[in-house]
Amino acid sequence: MNAFNIGDLIRHWTMGKGNNRGYGIILEIMPTKIKCLWIVDGTSTWMHSKYLRLIAKGQNGKSS
Repeated sequence: MNAFNIGDLIRHWTMGKGNNRGYGIILEIMPTKIKCLWIVDGTSTWMHSKYLRLIAKGQNGKSS
């Protein structure tokens, strides 16, 4: 089971300070990677879940 859902607020976490992308929103989930939209620069990238930390749960892609 994956701890993440579409729409969750996450933070990129690495050991080095130079590679940190900051906060993002999960856009898509595949078996091995998660697509995130980064708030600081508006880019989207695929990341492995071990580099992400959950900050707040979203609505699992559903409209409010």
